[in-house]
Amino acid sequence: MSRRIFQRRNAVYAAGLSIFAASTALAPRAAEAGVACPADASVLSARIPSSDLDSRFGVLSPSSKPLKFAYVTQFLDDPFWSEVMAGLRSEAGRLGVSVESTAPKDRISESEQLAVAEAALATNPDVLLLTPINATNLRSVIDKANARGIPTISINLKPEGVRTHIGTDHVALGAKAAEFLHEQFPGGALVAQIEGELTSPYRIDRVKGFKTGLQAYPNLTLVASRTADWARETAMAATLQIMADQPGIRGIYANSDLMALGVVDALAKLDRLDDVVVVGTDGVLPAKEAIAKGTLEGTTAQFPPKEGALAIQTGLRLLACQPVPGWVVSPQSVMTAKSLPDYATN
Repeated sequence: MSRRIFQRRNAVYAAGLSIFAASTALAPRAAEAGVACPADASVLSARIPSSDLDSRFGVLSPSSKPLKFAYVTQFLDDPFWSEVMAGLRSEAGRLGVSVESTAPKDRISESEQLAVAEAALATNPDVLLLTPINATNLRSVIDKANARGIPTISINLKPEGVRTHIGTDHVALGAKAAEFLHEQFPGGALVAQIEGELTSPYRIDRVKGFKTGLQAYPNLTLVASRTADWARETAMAATLQIMADQPGIRGIYANSDLMALGVVDALAKLDRLDDVVVVGTDGVLPAKEAIAKGTLEGTTAQFPPKEGALAIQTGLRLLACQPVPGWVVSPQSVMTAKSLPDYATN
């Protein structure tokens, strides 16, 4: 065991992290050299619903000493990531953890995000949290952190090599959107899709889920699908063009809530809000507000504050050498005007 890793673990244990372990949990112990806490392949490949964490591993109590987590994300100026960070900070404060969040100025620059991640790792955090631009661009930083015994946790998008991923099933989110449109138009309708950035793993999974979901409802016909690069104004322009080409469209799925709001903007310009149903994905506050107003019919929600909170909790569990599976599946649901009051605090 290296002296530095031993010192890191001693500091964690001295912090008084109290975990009331369930019968299946492992007692905290020092990490082996070069590995935070060894886990076999069956653990790394397993998944667990986030709602089962406390019953399996015990309830977390605050640390008596602060721990330092670093979070490298894709983009700071975005409703979804703002809510993830709000969840991070709230749970970090509750559990005695400090967290520093950084992101590249260019949200699609792989090299800039890599430099930001290298700088975050250089601060020697107790846990490294990551939302990479894609599955590979931060692999070198992840490998370095793993080799130094620093737990690596991804949020919402899983990169190669990470110890544990926190996130929802994005294919299922797209499938839920197809099911929602079927419920609105059981007799059938023409539908369209506004997609995210072409190479984005989110877009790939959500488009896959939506198209696969539509196969179960052959009377829903996908007649148009355009990319809008996650941008509200681009989504508005794409929708205006789609509706000009296919005025008979009755339902539109946007791969994100921000783009769904752009669809709503376009339909408002066309005076078509009353006869075209729009569903998004994410569950961010602006979408909830639009649902409450009646301009957006629904969103396949993934509760970003919860994902942030789960990342903090999972970091503490990994520092305590609990065998948390490789995927902690965060909640998802379809939010509508009818169900919105149930999510008032999320």
